[in-house]
Amino acid sequence: SHPRDGGYVEGKYITLVLDEANLAKTGLLASLNGLWEPEPCIYVNGHPVPVSKEHRVILTGNPIHYGGRQLDSALKEKLPRAYYPRLDQAFLRDRVVEPALLNHLQRHLPESRQIDDMARIATESVMLLWQYYQELLPEHEFTPRDLTDICSWVGWYLDRSLSAGDRVNCKQVQGLIQQGFRDVLVPEITETHRDALSALEIWFAARYQPENILSDRVRNKTLSDIQETFSTVTQKIRPEFDTSGTAVSELVQQLGQDLSRCQQAYHLDRKHGGRQATLIEGPAGRGKDATLNLLI
Repeated sequence: SHPRDGGYVEGKYITLVLDEANLAKTGLLASLNGLWEPEPCIYVNGHPVPVSKEHRVILTGNPIHYGGRQLDSALKEKLPRAYYPRLDQAFLRDRVVEPALLNHLQRHLPESRQIDDMARIATESVMLLWQYYQELLPEHEFTPRDLTDICSWVGWYLDRSLSAGDRVNCKQVQGLIQQGFRDVLVPEITETHRDALSALEIWFAARYQPENILSDRVRNKTLSDIQETFSTVTQKIRPEFDTSGTAVSELVQQLGQDLSRCQQAYHLDRKHGGRQATLIEGPAGRGKDATLNLLI
């Protein structure tokens, strides 16, 4: 709006962007139907709010085949559509994976030539596993967020397992990449594809000779400490809460790992690059909320 008379500056648009529009409940976007009336408007609580020719409304959302996506067919027919194509492998390799791995490696490898070579080889293995895992998880909607999350876990394992002055080699990085895929994608793999997963891991081991020393170090120290502290503290403040069950211990390990990554990002004052929220799913009455509250 113009500061003096409340009018619009000529040639300027006032734009309303509705993000994730195709996640809206049925009927919620009916207020936009007024845009095509002789006197365009948007309905708010049933009352028309006039819309001028300087106004623009843009709806954005993931593809309609993603879970839970829908858009009123009558509204969809009225809207011109712009489609953003899927990012190709070369873009994901050069602009997503390699920069992320370089960012994590440069804190532990001061020699730039060694970093570039290691990041290139590591990026190749990430992209190969990325292709093969899509065959193991046909129902999973793969997105670049999976890749940034996997790279973030590589960085977390590096930071948690190495002290100042420690070095890391290619085989150790390959082991962390393999572990990153296990953390992000393996829990979704059904029994039907378990044999194929075993074959993939054997192939990966033969090709890249990964060493698990760093991930084992983190699991035997950091995650073990979290588990032990959880049990000790819970015994003091909630002695009736049983911490010995497999469901509880597995949830503590997964949540502890997520919280550790968040804590580390906070203390180092840098974003970790992975997913920024955690979704906990499971049967009702199994103590999910209690476990989370006690862990925090």
